[in-house]
Amino acid sequence: RGAVDDAIKKSYRKLVLLWHPDKHPKDREQAEEKIRKINSAYETLGNPVKRDGYIQMLDAIERKKKNQKLDTSLIQPRMSIPKEFMLCPLGHPDKFVRVVGDGLKVQS
Repeated sequence: RGAVDDAIKKSYRKLVLLWHPDKHPKDREQAEEKIRKINSAYETLGNPVKRDGYIQMLDAIERKKKNQKLDTSLIQPRMSIPKEFMLCPLGHPDKFVRVVGDGLKVQS
């Protein structure tokens, strides 16, 4: 998590040299699979934006394992629906909107 870009690149190069398919002629398929995984990991960890997203995902997984919840009380909705609209559909207190088939029907 606290790795620096240079350390990530150095570890990537070390693992690529270790698992290069030419160095494992007997088990070439396994080496190619390892190289694919190493490249995929480096693609994520080598990019600072993707790495931040990955770290946030790991933090969320850890919170879920510990049954911790985020405090969402400070999050405000982008817009609020007027209470009057919610209590009386279409602004008419004596009418109700019902779904009939594929359309809407206003009843009083």
